[in-house]
Amino acid sequence: MMIRKQLIYVALVAWLLSLSARAACINPVMGINLAGAEFAPSVLPGVEGIEYKFPTSIQIEKYMRTGFGAIRLPILWERIQPELYGDLHEQYVRSIERVARDAERVGVKVVIDLHNYGRYRGKIVGVDIDGAAFRDVWKRIAMRLREHGSIAAYGLMNEPNDARRVWHRMAQFGVDGIRDSDRRKDIYIGGDGWSNAVQWVQANPRPFVIDPEGRERYEVHLYLDDDASGRYLEGHPKSDPESRVRDRLAPYFAWLKKYGKVGVIGEFGVPSDDDKWFSGVQEFYAITKNACIDSYYWAGGAFSPKNILSLEPRNGEERLLMKKIKSYITTSK
Repeated sequence: MMIRKQLIYVALVAWLLSLSARAACINPVMGINLAGAEFAPSVLPGVEGIEYKFPTSIQIEKYMRTGFGAIRLPILWERIQPELYGDLHEQYVRSIERVARDAERVGVKVVIDLHNYGRYRGKIVGVDIDGAAFRDVWKRIAMRLREHGSIAAYGLMNEPNDARRVWHRMAQFGVDGIRDSDRRKDIYIGGDGWSNAVQWVQANPRPFVIDPEGRERYEVHLYLDDDASGRYLEGHPKSDPESRVRDRLAPYFAWLKKYGKVGVIGEFGVPSDDDKWFSGVQEFYAITKNACIDSYYWAGGAFSPKNILSLEPRNGEERLLMKKIKSYITTSK
């Protein structure tokens, strides 16, 4: 096992060195997930401000001052399109556009993330929901949002997962829908197996979409707890957080190199009040800088301060990690 870890580390270092030597490599985006608009998916349509919330301009400015340069904005398919093949919900879209305008005012980019786990009203896309419906919603979203200068990318689907393995075929429908309306913006392609870094190579043995514009980025999620779920049930880390960052990203980086693809880390987070995990955060930003890969921390926004991953203040007190994360980000730029 030790020899295997050493080989993984050597491969990772070689990959990072090859990337950092590229003349085209510039400072990557270091972003933040601002959760809330996807909350209470079982309460539909829900009431904005009660069941679900969009980030405020104050929150956007706060995270910009911390050093984050982009927002991953989770949204819910059922709210933006209450009926398949139907019109977009006007008020929900206007709230998205308000976030886009607030972000543009402070120079922050936005990624629109369809946070549905490969489903619509509990039905699996590709099994109970046909690919044409997935193409339709993305065609409509891209048509409506394409002129907003702050919107930099569309996140095709958050953490698709299904034992029948239909996602790889369905993803192309979403890409085609976006390109029906918008040829300019990047597309983030979540991977099967919850986009999990630990499962990436097994769940996604090869690239599975074709973007005619060549602007696709394969999106992975990275957590450092034992089961890589982001729940951190074990409390304090049982192994070196820095090593876990390296070991869990190495196969994904090797996959990108093998197929000549661009990656993005859509979610990464650790308990925000337990400094025993913080060395992993510092290592994460050092690696993503050297690899020139954009990343989005999980999470802020309407995310409850009671959640161990939340970066939002608790009882008016700034989180311990928020006091340090600015230095991690700025020293990595």
